[in-house]
Amino acid sequence: SSVFNRVRRLSTSALPTVSFHTTYKYYYKEASGWLECSPTFVQSIEEALRQGVREAHCRTPQYQYILDLLAGYQRNLVTGTKRQICCRPVFCSPVMLLPQLRTLAGTGYLENPVLHTPQIGR
Repeated sequence: SSVFNRVRRLSTSALPTVSFHTTYKYYYKEASGWLECSPTFVQSIEEALRQGVREAHCRTPQYQYILDLLAGYQRNLVTGTKRQICCRPVFCSPVMLLPQLRTLAGTGYLENPVLHTPQIGR
């Protein structure tokens, strides 16, 4: 329904301790397309974001990188190669959101969802 389509696009806190939080996946761009970052990179990125710093340092067994989180790229410290990085919220289906939406019952939030929907990009 249109109510669920609007709700699943909400941007909420990314802190797992907050109910109804947004989960993100991080990607880097290769010639073949966008690939998901390794868990080690994700940990470094999320730690840098929690600390409010612009750069994260990451390494693989072969390479070392600096990720510029503000500019949106990773740079190989040896070769200087730059690749775009981005994050996207993980899709959450209406079925998965239903338990959280039921907790809003009686708050008035769901009684007139049009009044509570941001009018962005219209």
